[in-house]
Amino acid sequence: MDDVTNALRWDPRADSTNVWVTMLGGTAIMKGSVHSLNDRWWCEQIVKRVRGVTSISNRIEVRLTIGDYRTDGTLLRVIGELFEAMAGMPPERPHVTVRNGCVTLRGSVRRRYQKQLAEQIVRRIAGVRSITTFIAIDGDQPLQQDLKPQLETELSRRLPECSIRVHVDDARIVLRGTVRTCAERDDVIDLAWCAPGVASVHDRIVVRP
Repeated sequence: MDDVTNALRWDPRADSTNVWVTMLGGTAIMKGSVHSLNDRWWCEQIVKRVRGVTSISNRIEVRLTIGDYRTDGTLLRVIGELFEAMAGMPPERPHVTVRNGCVTLRGSVRRRYQKQLAEQIVRRIAGVRSITTFIAIDGDQPLQQDLKPQLETELSRRLPECSIRVHVDDARIVLRGTVRTCAERDDVIDLAWCAPGVASVHDRIVVRP
C-alpha cells in the first residue's frame, strides 16, 4: 500500500491529497475525492503502473469547487466547440447530452483512438462529473490476412517482457497471456486496437507481478 500511496503523492498530474488506497489481495481500492474528472482518471493511471496491483476498484468521487461549476448548457456548448475544433475527430461528431454535469456520448467512430479522444476532451473540462460512453467502433477497412504474426511481432518489439498469445477471428482479436502491471495490459490492448479493421478486442490477460 505504501508503494501505491507514494506513487500517487509523487506524481504531479493528479491532486491526490484527499485520496487513499487500501489493498485487498492484488486489488487496489481507491476512495476519497478529487476536484475534477481528469484527476480521478490520472489517479487510476498512476496506480496501474505500480507493481503488485493486479486490478483496481476506483471509487473516488468528483466534488466540484464553486469555481469549477458549469451549467449543463455551458458544458454542452464547450464540448461541442471543442469537438469541432479538435483534429482527429470523425466527420460525424458524437452526440452529446449533459445532465447535472454528467456527460453521455453516443454515436459511432471508425477507430478506437477517436472514441478515446472524445472521452479525453470531455474529461479535461472543468465541471464534468462523469462520462458515460455509447460509441460503437465500426472499423474503416478489412482486417489484414497476416494480422496475427504482425501483431505478435509488434508486441514482442514494444513489450518484450510480456508473454501474449494472439487469436484472430474475423474482426475480433482475443488476447491471452501474462503481463507485470495493469498499465502493461492497457498497452497490449491499445496495440491490438491499432490494427486496421478491428471491431473488438477481448482481454483474457492475467496480471502477474
